[in-house]
Amino acid sequence: MTKHDESPKGDAPSDTSSWADLTNRGNGKQETGDLPAAITDFSAAIALAPDELAPRYNRANAHGLAGDIEASIVDYTEALRIDPGFVPALIRRGLARQQSDDLEGAAADLNRAVSLDPESPDAHGTRGSLRALLGDYAGARQDCERALSLAPEDWKQRTDVTELLDHLTAAAAAEGEREDDGEATETDEGDEDDEPNGAAIATVEAVLKAAGWSHDRVPEETDEDEWASYATSIDQGPLGSALVRVSEPIRRFLLHIVYQPAAPEEHRAQVAELITRANDGLCDGNFEMSYRTGEVRYKVAIDWSGTLLDPMLIRNAILNAMDMAEAYGDALSAVLTGKLTALQAIEAAEADL
Repeated sequence: MTKHDESPKGDAPSDTSSWADLTNRGNGKQETGDLPAAITDFSAAIALAPDELAPRYNRANAHGLAGDIEASIVDYTEALRIDPGFVPALIRRGLARQQSDDLEGAAADLNRAVSLDPESPDAHGTRGSLRALLGDYAGARQDCERALSLAPEDWKQRTDVTELLDHLTAAAAAEGEREDDGEATETDEGDEDDEPNGAAIATVEAVLKAAGWSHDRVPEETDEDEWASYATSIDQGPLGSALVRVSEPIRRFLLHIVYQPAAPEEHRAQVAELITRANDGLCDGNFEMSYRTGEVRYKVAIDWSGTLLDPMLIRNAILNAMDMAEAYGDALSAVLTGKLTALQAIEAAEADL
């Protein structure tokens, strides 16, 4: 994470540390990965100097690295109260808001960042990713191209932004081919769902890239449905990984959020009861378990027959799957370990929904 340059450099502080000493020490601890200690030092610095920008901004970064997105947004907001024109805080808060599904707030922050510093490759690159996630491919391409033209050769985001631009370009080419085919066959009946080869896959890959998920294909046995598969490691508590599959011949998109670990054989009956109870009333997806392996998953599917695959449908599927998988994650863990029965776990989980 970027640190504000106001932090001074120096030796380890004494018991009478100033806010600057504490901020400097927190920076060092953050660099070594000791985030709790870094947050403690930044908090002490803030207590001594509540209107200083550096410790507040750096604590926001530390909270973000620690996975506490809500706390990072609070600190970025306070940093922007201290300095409303501090572009790095706008960019970071925009990213945090995107992670918390506040896409409107994220867009507002990133638009303001670009307005305040139109020469910032970070602002353009980050906004480009958000625009791609929102399906604004033209705007995303413009931002990516602008970011790459402004950035130095060793820019940390260069590889990611270049890859995103490549996916966006492929999606745009597929869209152009789609429009050409539409003009050529607009008088034909039954062709309303015609989609050029690769168009849906390019759309999926662009959204996965914008969401920060893996867009590298997983080798898979070839069959008549021609599935393209993408695996992403999540590794957040009970959430282990995500598997995305898309088939253009049968117009299907599948997303599985896979829990970890697999259900041990002695607890599979209770897990089956838990997911059956959880599935009751769900609208957009479902839980499932393999009785053979014990793997538990949350699945969302899209059938885009008769239309074109829209990036917003993919984005919504990802958000829905992550929300539901997280909502029942603790309940599943309790049943997997035998700490709660299925009924006890489902009552605890749904009391918080």
